[in-house]
Amino acid sequence: MDDCNFSKLNSAKKLSRKYRKLLDTIYKDYYGVVLKCLETKISNHADAEDLIQDILLALIPKLPELENMDRKSRSICVFMTMRYKLLDYYREQYAEKQRQYQMEDKEDCIVNILDENSDTLDICIRRNSVLEVRELMEKLSKRDQYLLYSYGVAEMDLEEIRSDLGYDNVGSVRMFVSRARKRAQKIFKEARFYER
Repeated sequence: MDDCNFSKLNSAKKLSRKYRKLLDTIYKDYYGVVLKCLETKISNHADAEDLIQDILLALIPKLPELENMDRKSRSICVFMTMRYKLLDYYREQYAEKQRQYQMEDKEDCIVNILDENSDTLDICIRRNSVLEVRELMEKLSKRDQYLLYSYGVAEMDLEEIRSDLGYDNVGSVRMFVSRARKRAQKIFKEARFYER
């Protein structure tokens, strides 16, 4: 449960007896239906259960309004809250995938740039060392990181990189990429990355 829900949980503990009873009634009336709806949208049962808890927490501030609603209006409120929480879930899943792709890009950068002839990919997969690779890459200057990423992952040609950085000629960019590669190899050798 995230931090923002923790404060809501504390407020749930302070609910009056009538609001606790109302929340229990909502839980009993809608749990099964909401769970079935969520399971048609989400393949993971545990995530669906967590979403039900998030929905109930989101309904706590609305309890005074829910108390005076008829069954139809209450159902609409519950299902609209479910819809918003489901959208939040999808956004979180999308953001997590983006983070994973970014980490894979960092790994690809190492594979494509550091040493095309080494077994870096096998080492990364075997050791599941994406986080370590990221930490080692962050020891490089921002320019070196940019050069390695642009040339190795984004597969920009040297002319595009020259244009981006405002260098005079492509030969300079080739030299800077080569030096960045050597500095990265040195960092990885000092960390004994290849020996593990």
